[in-house]
Amino acid sequence: MRALAARLPLGTRLLGGAVALIVLIALIGPYIAPYSATAVGEFAAQLRPPTWSHPFGTDQVGRDVFSRMLTGMRATLAVSAAVVAFAATFGTALGLLAGLGNRAADEIVMRVTDMFFAFPYLILAMAVVASLGPGYASVIVALGAIWWPSYARQVRGHVLAIKSAGFIDASTIVGNSKLRTAVRHVIPQMYSELAVRVTLDLGNVVLIAAALGFLGLGPRPPSPEWGSIMFEARSYTLTAWWLAVFPGLLLTLVILTFSLFGDALSQSRPRFARRTST
Repeated sequence: MRALAARLPLGTRLLGGAVALIVLIALIGPYIAPYSATAVGEFAAQLRPPTWSHPFGTDQVGRDVFSRMLTGMRATLAVSAAVVAFAATFGTALGLLAGLGNRAADEIVMRVTDMFFAFPYLILAMAVVASLGPGYASVIVALGAIWWPSYARQVRGHVLAIKSAGFIDASTIVGNSKLRTAVRHVIPQMYSELAVRVTLDLGNVVLIAAALGFLGLGPRPPSPEWGSIMFEARSYTLTAWWLAVFPGLLLTLVILTFSLFGDALSQSRPRFARRTST
């Protein structure tokens, strides 16, 4: 794995390091935050502009915005990771079923995915969260429900492309079941494609989860969820610009880093696929 990383372009490795740094900061964020993310501050500390002691300023109740963003970073990335993990696992399983199964299984899986694709994903997510109630669990269920169909369709297409390959026939001839063939011979062929897709989706899920929080469908305040922080800042855009600017810049930076890393992996995917298949 270390040798594989060394063969990647320098830009890809730098972006991978940036992603690793974001994940590290998210893990230790609540422990290094200089102030409490939920405790109400003093009246005199309300709506203070950025200073050395409060780099992102304070909000309408005197809480340190930097500490709230730092603390909420772990929950935001945890939600994104949970959604992508579920979507990739469930979607891959259904895609393998559709590609390696009989015609009936293929038709059922594809028609179900078409049904999900027929709905605007944000509207469907809002409907699911509204029915389940606000909270991190509701956001994970809602986004997981709308994210898996794209994985299922991608995996099915890849399986159909290699279904007639010689190594698939050889695995069947020696007596391997379809499940064993899928696990040992089909899935490894998709590592590079899934790695690119997962990396891109991590940033996309962060954006959609923040959008749900901004619309009031995420965790309730005083939870330091990034979308709810932006929601609270909407009333102070002209009087306290820092409440929206700094959280918005941090959110943009995280999403952009994941997206650029995914694009870099996509461009180096042929080389990556050759190394993983050997």
